[in-house]
Amino acid sequence: MEKGAPYSINKSLGYPPKSAGIVLCFSGGRDSSCAALKLIQKKKSPLLLTIIDSNLQTDQKTEGRVKELRDKFGLTFSWVSICAQPFYEEIFKTPVLTSPSCFNCFMVKLSVAIIIAKKHSVSTIATGFTSYQASWVEQSRTAIDETKKFLSEYELSLELPVWDIQSKEDASKILSNNSMSPEPLEPVCHCAEKGTMENADPQNIRSDFSKLSVPCRDFIDLCLRKKQ
Repeated sequence: MEKGAPYSINKSLGYPPKSAGIVLCFSGGRDSSCAALKLIQKKKSPLLLTIIDSNLQTDQKTEGRVKELRDKFGLTFSWVSICAQPFYEEIFKTPVLTSPSCFNCFMVKLSVAIIIAKKHSVSTIATGFTSYQASWVEQSRTAIDETKKFLSEYELSLELPVWDIQSKEDASKILSNNSMSPEPLEPVCHCAEKGTMENADPQNIRSDFSKLSVPCRDFIDLCLRKKQ
C-alpha cells in the first residue's frame, strides 16, 4: 500500500473493468457465489468485490471460486480483492450492541463497495443475503432498510439477487448444478474468532448502524476525495 493510501488492491481479474453493471460484495461463500452466478447469467457484467482483513484472512479460497467462474463463463465479469486494513481495525474497535463481528465486517465491505461503485459509475450494489439467514444481524430486515437509506446518500441502490434461496442445501445444489464446488470458498470468518449474534433487537441494530456509519462516511469521503 502506498503511504497514506486508504486501501490497496491485493489481486484482480479483468479489473479495472471496461464497464460494470453492478458491484457485488463477494466472499466466495455459497450465497455470494450463487449471487455471482445469477448476475453473470443475467448478463449484468458484475464487478465482484472481495474485502479482506489481512490480520486474519487471505483471498486464496475466494480466488479459487473466481477461477471456477472464469472457466465457466470467461471474462463476462471482473473481480478485485481489496485490503483497507487501518479502516478495518478502526471499525472493529467501535463497540456495538449487536454482533461484534459480522455487522462491523459488513460495514467495512459496504463502505468499500460504495467507493468502488462511485469510481466505476455503477448505480447498484448487490449482496449475497438470503432469506434463510435473515436472523443474522447484518442480513436482518432492519439492517437491510438501514443499508438502503445509507446507499441513497450516495445515489446508490441495493439488490438482493439470491434472497429467495431457502436453505444452505439449496445454495449448494445451485452450485453443484453449475459444475462448481458446493463448499464455501471464502476467507475465515470473524465469527470463528469472536462469536456473533442472531435475532438482535431492531432498535439496537438501528443504533449500531448509526454509530458505525459515522467512521464509514469519513472513510468514504476520504477515498472519494483522493479518487483512488
